Parts: sequence; C-alpha cells; structure tokens
Amino acid sequence: MDEYGLTWKPRRGGMRAAAPTTAHTACSAWTGCCAKVALSAWRRRRRSHPGIVDNGGYRKLLLCPSMNDPEDKGDISRLQRQKSGKLSDALGSQLSDLTKVAQVARTTISTLVSAVSPVVGFLVSQPWAEIAERIAEAAKELPSKHQQAMKMLADRGWYFDEEMAFTMPLDLVDVLVNEGGEEEAEAALREHFSGRLDSIESFLVDQLSDRARILGQAFSAHRAGQYALSTPVFLMQADGVCVAKTGRYFFMRRRDKLPQTATYVQSKEREGFEAAWLSPLAAIGQVNMSEDQRGADFVGLNRHLVIHGESIDYDTETNSLKALSLLNYVVQMLVRDQSEGFLAV
Repeated sequence: MDEYGLTWKPRRGGMRAAAPTTAHTACSAWTGCCAKVALSAWRRRRRSHPGIVDNGGYRKLLLCPSMNDPEDKGDISRLQRQKSGKLSDALGSQLSDLTKVAQVARTTISTLVSAVSPVVGFLVSQPWAEIAERIAEAAKELPSKHQQAMKMLADRGWYFDEEMAFTMPLDLVDVLVNEGGEEEAEAALREHFSGRLDSIESFLVDQLSDRARILGQAFSAHRAGQYALSTPVFLMQADGVCVAKTGRYFFMRRRDKLPQTATYVQSKEREGFEAAWLSPLAAIGQVNMSEDQRGADFVGLNRHLVIHGESIDYDTETNSLKALSLLNYVVQMLVRDQSEGFLAV
C-alpha cells in the first residue's frame, strides 16, 4: 500500500491499483462529498480510464475510502435520514398551504354557485327572445341615464371623466338623491380627480402643447394650494379650447340662453353615447349660469363671479378640481368627437 492508501498488483507492462478496502487520510481531499457518490464516480472513471498519470510504468488513481467500512456506512445512513426528514418537512408545509387554498376556493365557489343559481334558474325558465328584448331595452336606456347623470353633475360644477368607471356617474346619482348624499358624492369626486392629477396634466400638455407653459403654472399653483390662481386659469383655458376647436364659446350664450357650444353639438345628428357625453357642452350648469339663472341664494363655482371678482371665497381645492374637471372634459370630448369617435349603442 502506498501513501495514497492504494494496493498495487502486478500487471503486464506495469502495476494496477486495487480498490482500497480501508479509509485513508487521503480522503480529506473529498471533504463535504457523499462517499457513495464518490465511489460511483471512481468506478466510472476506472472503467473508462485505466489510469490518469503514467509515471514509469505505474498508473495511479486517487480513490475514495472503502464503502465496506461499517463506520462510513453509518455516516451515510445518518446523512440520508437527515435529508429525507428535511424534504418531508418541506413537502408537508407545502401540502398544508395547498390544502388551505383549496378549502378557501371550495368555499368561494360554493358561495358563488348559491348566489347565481336562482338567477340561472329564472333565466332558464324564461323565453330567450323575451330576455334578449329586455337586454336590448336596458342597453338603449343607458345613454339617456348617463346623460341625466352628467346633467346632475354639471349642476354641481363637476364634469365627466373618461377614466371614471362606466357606472360611476350612475352611482353618484344614486348617492345624490339620498339624504345627505351631497357630501359623500363631493368626497368621491375630489378623490377621483386628485388621484388623476398627474395623468390629467400629462394628457392636457400632450393635447395642448401650445398651452403647456400656462397649464404647467396652473397645476403648480394647485399643488401648492394656491387655488385662487389655479381655478380661474383652468376655467379660462376650458373656454379657450372650445373656441379653438369649435369656433364657439362655452361661457357665452345664444339668444335661447344656451351656451354657444350647443351650436357645435347640434350641428349634426347625434345619438347614443355620443349625444349623452357631449350634452354638457349644450347645457347650462353651475359654472356657466348667468346672473338671472343663478338666483340670489346661489352657492358654488361660477366662472362669471370668479373672473369678475365678485366671488372672494372661491379659492378652495374643491373649486379648483371642479374647474379642472371641466377643462379635462372639454379636451377629452372634443378630441374624441373630432378624431376617435364615440361608442355607438
């Protein structure tokens, strides 16, 4: 046996190494390796390569310790048991989590089925032609309901935003008709437009690049809480955009006391959502009421009172957001009407 723990046997042309039968200090080079894996590797190498280094007729191969040693076998068994235990724990934890998810899903599906079953049962019992007719009638009513909702919002100084949820105007009407609903609706609209401030600014600057400098200052004033500055600028820009895109003023009236922009809206036949969404441009709301339309007890945002200095308490966040909602609405609707078109129902 040499210093590597190898036993050498005679062979033609040299000596060959026999597999070691005892552990040897040379195995320290294999620290951290599984002995079973090392032995397998040794066997494969020995079959394909009789030797690694040819030195004077001797072929030497660095080998792992013998697998016949009971102590080595015990270490391997312990290692295998430890790894098996950890794997079992990990799998058990994952299976437990999956079981919980499955239980929640089963409960949710059961609840949904219970809720939907009566509706499905009703539909199945009805003639399909009648159901289709009812759906068509409901769809036809949607534009007019949206138009009524927009009128109610404009009467309070707020204007529609395309990024609102489709049912939001209708939901706000439901809130407004309930006692004490004004404050709740105002809070919802403030939250909506405050959350959209950056997006609206980007949209307006992109669409009105020639007004970007003025718009930037107005938005900066709003963010700084200088609503006395931002509110009138938003109102003036809304009127300026109407003139630029339609040739008509929103804050000037025709003989029938409707805004001049009504002429633009009525210049062609409109129906469905196109008519509904453009309707505020052809109507009187809080912001564009004349003196006789306002009345003595008027309270709210009115362009005439602001621009002519009659109102000295208009500088609130709510009024600034109302003015912004008008500007955003005007640009959205006119851009859509003159380029993209409206959804027809």
